Amino acid sequence: MTLPRGILTAATATVLVFAAAACSDSDDTAGPTSGTSSGATSTSGCAPVRGNLLSATPLAGQPGIALPARPGWSRMTQSESGSIRLTVVNPSLAESGFSPTLVVTSTPSAGDFDTIIDNELSQLTTLLRIERPAGRRGTVCGFDEYTFDYRAAVHPNAPTRTVRSRIVVVPTGPNTAYSVVLTAQSSREDAPNYRNDIEAMFDDIQVTAP
Repeated sequence: MTLPRGILTAATATVLVFAAAACSDSDDTAGPTSGTSSGATSTSGCAPVRGNLLSATPLAGQPGIALPARPGWSRMTQSESGSIRLTVVNPSLAESGFSPTLVVTSTPSAGDFDTIIDNELSQLTTLLRIERPAGRRGTVCGFDEYTFDYRAAVHPNAPTRTVRSRIVVVPTGPNTAYSVVLTAQSSREDAPNYRNDIEAMFDDIQVTAP
């Protein structure tokens, strides 16, 4: 699959999350308490989190991002960059060489909330050749977000898996914003531990304006 240069969307985040899942047997991972704060913590307007937080490396002009640390999940630092803010994997739930993975990306967007979500979904359906997924609107840390599920595969001959995405739109000015995109997948998508952990990380993510 050829991805557009200079752009990182929900669609390309899907490719990243599958790639990270396949590479999660690497030794270059940080433990669940590495780069964390502990105790009952919360960012203004965010859900309180009791325990450790996995915080993305601060970047000038980008939103602050942190995930609640969950047992068995480790940070995969070698896959992180300016746009790929956090990657966490759970090797204990691996199956057929793939581990459950959650990737958080952050990229500039233009337009209002509805325009940004429409653009993301349009690119998702085009690049992954899937039907446009339905979703639901909500708020995270006071920012509007859109959550949706869809089926996708690593490559044409691979089985499809359910991918969950959440796009948090963080305004930075008139008709400008950052799209913070959470994308998660697992070959054991029905495992209770996976579902509970993804729900906790999606709902308790901490996001602050740049």
